[in-house]
Amino acid sequence: MKRSIPLYLSIPCKAIENHSCIEALQAAAELGVSRMWLDVQNQEDITRIEEISHTLPLGVVAVIDDSSLIDDVLRMGVSGIAVQPFCVEELLRHRDELIEQGSSVYLCMRGVGGRSFETFFSLLNEVALRYEKLKRAGIQNLFVHISHPDPVILFNASKMMKERFGTHHLISQKQSRGREKNLLRNSLILGSLFYEGIGEALLLQPSSGESDSEKEVGDAITLAKKVLGSCKLFPRGYTIISCPTCGRCRMDLLKMTVAIDRKLKALEERYNRQGKQLEDIGGIAVAVMGCNVNGPGEARNADIGIAGKKNKTGILFKNGKPFKTLPEGKLVDELIAHTEAIIDCKFESSRC
Repeated sequence: MKRSIPLYLSIPCKAIENHSCIEALQAAAELGVSRMWLDVQNQEDITRIEEISHTLPLGVVAVIDDSSLIDDVLRMGVSGIAVQPFCVEELLRHRDELIEQGSSVYLCMRGVGGRSFETFFSLLNEVALRYEKLKRAGIQNLFVHISHPDPVILFNASKMMKERFGTHHLISQKQSRGREKNLLRNSLILGSLFYEGIGEALLLQPSSGESDSEKEVGDAITLAKKVLGSCKLFPRGYTIISCPTCGRCRMDLLKMTVAIDRKLKALEERYNRQGKQLEDIGGIAVAVMGCNVNGPGEARNADIGIAGKKNKTGILFKNGKPFKTLPEGKLVDELIAHTEAIIDCKFESSRC
């Protein structure tokens, strides 16, 4: 793996007073989140953060629109500060503190959804000029965070800034209703950006109103890991490789893939309870292919997989080579049993 993308989590500042939110943040830290983004509106929010941040194993990025709060925010020793571009002059007055603390700076473009295409790109130029100004001042941990509801505009704007100005980018993943819709939307947007080498960190933004829910946070993290894992930018416990199906497919491939995903997740959780992380052994790749004509060969890089045959049967294969034929109804359980054996073997080998 060439690099691993750090995960950040955005939550409402007032939410951290709730016990359920604290539990969600603690769980998020265990799942790989390293920083929490908190909107800071006033002194009350700063006090709230100071009271609770020391109890959480997460760095704090303060998101502010009022530049008069910068001094108090930096006094807290935050991991980062996110501001609108017009706050740059005030930031420069705190240059020495930012450099000494090693605090990251994020220039955020927010509230641009209703602006015209020309206005949006004019704002990009302003952001780039301020980015260069901070960079020349010696601030190294510097990032741009661009938001736009149109994924094509977002992609082109990010790529343009990366190529012309060498900007580092924080990318957002927004959670919306519907698991399939989330996976498809974020795979397209994030996958395109990270494929182009755009993005040094990923900010998770759960659905509004439920960002203090442990389930909501967990769903956002799971989605992020799936997308980043597919781009080889985040260690994954398991990966499912599936074909798009064709006329030779005789199985209900979608239903079978969902069942395998559920069982693999339960298997991963069981190993986690034993203090074993599948990521530590390089993860496990499982293939679900529609037919045995091309399936095993196309998925030869998988540790193990299944492929459909005629007459309600299928084959199990390892490293592209078939080794067992079974009735369709027994394929999933047999696959999981062999997968578990492979995992145990990997853990045993890792101790040698």
